[in-house]
Amino acid sequence: MKNFILRRLLQTLPMLLLASFIIFMLFAKTPGDFIDGNVTLTAARAAELKAIYGLDQPLFTRYLHWLGQLLRGDLGFSLQYQIPVSQLLNQYIWNSFLLASVALVFYWGIGLAVGVVSALRPGSWFDHLVSVAVFAAMSFPTFFLCLLLIKWFAVDLHWLPVGGMTNTGSDESGWQYVLQVAAHLALLEAVYNYMLEDLNYAIGKLPRMRPNQMEHKGAVTAFTAQALAARIYLLKGDYAQVETLTDDIIKNGGFRLYDDFYQLFKIPGKLCDESLFECQVTDYGNGSGDYLGVDQWFNFQGPNMAEKYVEVVNADGTISYKQAEGAKSIGGWNFIGYEPEFVAWAEARGEGVRAETSFLKALSKTREGWQVGPTSATKTDCWNGKGYLPYNQMTLPRTTYGANNNVRIIRYAEVLLMNSEAKVRLGKDGDAGYNEVRRRAGMSTKTGVTLKDVMDERRMELCGEWCARYVDLVRTGDAATVLGPKGWTAEKTYWPIPANQLDDLPDLKLEPIDGIAE
Repeated sequence: MKNFILRRLLQTLPMLLLASFIIFMLFAKTPGDFIDGNVTLTAARAAELKAIYGLDQPLFTRYLHWLGQLLRGDLGFSLQYQIPVSQLLNQYIWNSFLLASVALVFYWGIGLAVGVVSALRPGSWFDHLVSVAVFAAMSFPTFFLCLLLIKWFAVDLHWLPVGGMTNTGSDESGWQYVLQVAAHLALLEAVYNYMLEDLNYAIGKLPRMRPNQMEHKGAVTAFTAQALAARIYLLKGDYAQVETLTDDIIKNGGFRLYDDFYQLFKIPGKLCDESLFECQVTDYGNGSGDYLGVDQWFNFQGPNMAEKYVEVVNADGTISYKQAEGAKSIGGWNFIGYEPEFVAWAEARGEGVRAETSFLKALSKTREGWQVGPTSATKTDCWNGKGYLPYNQMTLPRTTYGANNNVRIIRYAEVLLMNSEAKVRLGKDGDAGYNEVRRRAGMSTKTGVTLKDVMDERRMELCGEWCARYVDLVRTGDAATVLGPKGWTAEKTYWPIPANQLDDLPDLKLEPIDGIAE
């Protein structure tokens, strides 16, 4: 037996060496490595970096160098993440090991039990049912099966959580911590890993440049994928990864904050150097005809605006307003707006341009002199100014609220604030990114920035943008305290499926989830 095991081990070694060489060769020959994929590097700088890291050496020489380092326990240094590969692996391997171990126990336990019963009753209805179920499971893509399990057990039945290793904001210990991890391991980590796998692939393959530098202006880049991945790691509480990804964007992306916060969300700010991702719109420069718009995003948030509204005293003494005859108007739905306490909070902070940009108050005037309409029937008296497009920036006669404007999905300001939050949570100095965002807003800078400072800054900087505040409240565990009095409950943690998707796929219908205006 010993001789047999020894022979097998000796046979395995050359196979491992051959496999490692083939894999090394394939990766080396794949176009678009870290250096060649960075189009911002000059040819001289690229050659210099290749010489430093030995990438100008023959392939076999590079392989032998790698093998020698591997045998000494040195896995190398990640150029992408700027940390040793061993450290990078250590950040993920234990969660992956735990997930794999738990999955293995379940596989073995269920498989052995089912196999024994089937063997004892061959040809029975149970045996046939198991065979059909096994072949059906093997035919399903794993990621699709995971999504179905999440829908059934997390969303529909509420038996298991949807994401994370523990409950958001949890400080449990002992058996309560073990139970939380066990519940989360059942489904969520696999989905997170699936998303991150796709994003990491994109990070490695897409050009390292700003979207406005792409041949197709505004197309996603490696930095777009990094920002999305940073958002996921922020939800997971993996702040080391958030710091690594955002540090790289800050140091190497060539992004900068757009000087004029007010114009950032209007036509001059389209695809500027602050943009990492925008949902793009066009009217092709025509006042009629084809139009690729996102009215469902902009229009429902806006008031009706005109050059002038006239005050009317009704017979019962009440006051109403009507649009002056001949006044030009911009149409909105008056559907949703900011809550008064948030507007008061922002004004108490001394907000200037961000308040002017974000808040359109009833019967106020914009910077361009346009009159905001009166309070709507829904009692909304302050709307989202980030969707407002001035009359003089529209392709007339299109006057729909926000017509021909892009939706800003990810901005460099968010990257700076994610970086600042990660550093603060890791016990480091988070002043730089935080203060860069505040300087653009005309706010005073701070030293010794706290987590509360960063979260408050996110609340103001990102207000009215894709429910950033809601996500922050949920991931920090503050949703129950802040939103509970407004009717929020834990089942409202997750966003509803869009109505058009529900119409196309009725089986996806869920209970309605109330929206939060901020």
